[in-house]
Amino acid sequence: MIQGYKVTLVCQCHPRLVYHGICYGDGITYESRTERELSGRAKVNARFTALLEEHGRYAFEVDHTGDFNSLHEAIEDEAARIARDDSTHPDKGFNFEKKDLKRAKKALAEYTPGASQADLLAVAWEDFRRNHEDIFRPYDTSENVAALTAIAVKEKCSIATAFAACLEAGSLVAA
Repeated sequence: MIQGYKVTLVCQCHPRLVYHGICYGDGITYESRTERELSGRAKVNARFTALLEEHGRYAFEVDHTGDFNSLHEAIEDEAARIARDDSTHPDKGFNFEKKDLKRAKKALAEYTPGASQADLLAVAWEDFRRNHEDIFRPYDTSENVAALTAIAVKEKCSIATAFAACLEAGSLVAA
């Protein structure tokens, strides 16, 4: 599960500072992540570490900000929270980056759905029938379509290549 969280320094001797983060990975929750950060076992950044050493772990509050279905959505939400609170400004928070652009680019690529194999095959068949209408018409049966599709998928070739190979082998049955 991908979760967002906010860590706030609530010490009276210091202005309220915030850190916005996300956590993802098997078995990682915002509670386990912030426990590691506040105990000092996981380093966030030098500024967070200095404030933790100066004020102790109980000077910080942790809030769960949301659950997300994708890393892309979580990164966009985190960036919006960082911008809203201006938490990259040293007087307002202790985030270093407004958005992790490298991680965001990879997450966007994973988030953007590609065409399914069925969709790609449907387009390939449409193109093949349009471009080879006269040649294929006598063989246009559901059995031949299934056989050509299976060959195209197995051999990772075009419908036209599968058709030519089957014509040459004499394995197609005319309608």
